[in-house]
Amino acid sequence: MNTAATNLIDESISIEIDAAAEIVFDLVTDITRMGEWSPETVSATWLDGVDRAAVGHRFEGRNELGFLRWATKPEITELAEGRTFAFRVPGKGGPEWRYDLEPTATGGVRVTESVTQDTRSPAPLRLLQRLGGAADRAASLRLGMTTTLERLKVAAEGVAAAPGPDRVTA
Repeated sequence: MNTAATNLIDESISIEIDAAAEIVFDLVTDITRMGEWSPETVSATWLDGVDRAAVGHRFEGRNELGFLRWATKPEITELAEGRTFAFRVPGKGGPEWRYDLEPTATGGVRVTESVTQDTRSPAPLRLLQRLGGAADRAASLRLGMTTTLERLKVAAEGVAAAPGPDRVTA
């Protein structure tokens, strides 16, 4: 829900995926693959010599929105194997992104992607977002999260359907 009166963001989208939580978790936490799922984050690379997710690790995400291009250097703030992956974008108004995984009765997993921002973005950034095509940033984020989760579902279910112990996530 977007709290329009203060321009704060608190959005989440969920999807059920017919794959084991560990498969989905491995895909979500491999940030080098984020460009495969996200329509806004087109690529990501690990920073500081690390090559996997852990609390305190950072990565650079390259983003696009309309004609806008920018990079961020989020830090992982929470990591619970098979359950939670969260990171915060630095700077004034930097949001926190989360992926929460819950097992389903059918053996799959329900994935919830969420973004919260408790400080209003600076006015120049809000103007750029509107010029880039996101007049309603919360709606733009919901659409992007929906696309991200749908693409993640296709990838995870493809891995889950791969034969035997030789299946890979890369």
